[in-house]
Amino acid sequence: MTYDLVTDWSKQVANGARFAFIKSSEYVVDPGFIVQWTAARKTNLILGAWHYFHPNQNAITQAQLQISILKQVGLNWTGDPKTSDKVQLDLETMDGLDPITVAKGCWLLV
Repeated sequence: MTYDLVTDWSKQVANGARFAFIKSSEYVVDPGFIVQWTAARKTNLILGAWHYFHPNQNAITQAQLQISILKQVGLNWTGDPKTSDKVQLDLETMDGLDPITVAKGCWLLV
């Protein structure tokens, strides 16, 4: 995905894509998320939303943001893990915290 440009999701499907992960949030809703998700939803792609997690921020608040976004765009859970939309936690930073504290923050979200 190129930031600020809507991806041609139909072209991605024509090229063999079966799923797409789209950044949904980091502190706030990602500005392009709803546009990208809406455009991708018009195809047969299985969609995934990922949140860039910051362990030094309240994990519950971050989860609530993710849930509210997914309710807004309509996460499609079919009950089949192979065909349902996905949610992913992106853990790239420890924000200066020790590994145990980071793991506890992630554990709150499971």
